[in-house]
Amino acid sequence: MRTIILSDIHGEAETLCGMLEELNFDPATEELVVLGDALDYGTSPAETYIALRNLAEQMEKRFCIHSRRARTDAPRCPCS
Repeated sequence: MRTIILSDIHGEAETLCGMLEELNFDPATEELVVLGDALDYGTSPAETYIALRNLAEQMEKRFCIHSRRARTDAPRCPCS
């Protein structure tokens, strides 16, 4: 199983989806860790939130947001 680690998405939903597509990311079998700055400053923070929330729901315990100010109720990393 592969673990994808992303950081500094900055509310860019199109870029997020493009990166996951380029990586051939499979939410059914892989893990995703998002490290901070997921929604701030970008052109589509609401769409980014929705995309991350949908992934969290699909992936259950294989999705993790690590942030001092996590903006979703997704499972937090144990080190948070």
